[in-house]
Amino acid sequence: MRTRHVRDIGAFLAEMHGRCERFHGDKRGEADIADTGRFVDRIHRAADRRRLAQRYDEPVNLISREMESQLQRRPRSKTGIGHGALFLDAAKFSNEALSAVLDFESAGRERFTLDMAIAINAWCWEPAARQRGGPAGRFNRRKVQAFIKAYETLRPLDDAAREDLVYDLRLAALRFAAARMVHYELKRPPEGAVFRDYRHYTARLAALRSSAERLVHDAG
Repeated sequence: MRTRHVRDIGAFLAEMHGRCERFHGDKRGEADIADTGRFVDRIHRAADRRRLAQRYDEPVNLISREMESQLQRRPRSKTGIGHGALFLDAAKFSNEALSAVLDFESAGRERFTLDMAIAINAWCWEPAARQRGGPAGRFNRRKVQAFIKAYETLRPLDDAAREDLVYDLRLAALRFAAARMVHYELKRPPEGAVFRDYRHYTARLAALRSSAERLVHDAG
């Protein structure tokens, strides 16, 4: 996806969040820390029972360290109804313009910065041409900046939101790494299910642990 597509996604989320800020609902977003913690606990139990081979030691340690960091934070930014799963296949473009957004099944009440973080993880990561034994890549700084600036055109981020976005970028990567490890490594996926490699998100998480703050503040 090109930078202009990423810019459109950032603007869409800002408009959606603005319209949904006062909506009320009991359904929580699926990527919050409580649900993520359940996946991490499942991974820990499997590791303790030797249900995970030695090759999983490094990603399990990465997931554990990040979960510890997330549990120490106290988010302060606004919540409302978020999309929750704005991946590449949830958006349609016509003549280079955003024409439709789909897949609202995961929508629920969550921090707007976490909704942004899920989208940034999906739209601003560029896989490496050579995977070197597993998924690898980098965040495209220009795309991250385009996304955040497009969002801020409609909804400027205050200091609390900017701080939360740094950690929510890592939480989003943690969530999908842990969920995919459980669903595709610890459980047998349903017949015909598309395999989703958890390593795509452990690669993101490893990158974000050293670069998330810079990515967010460079866009400010």
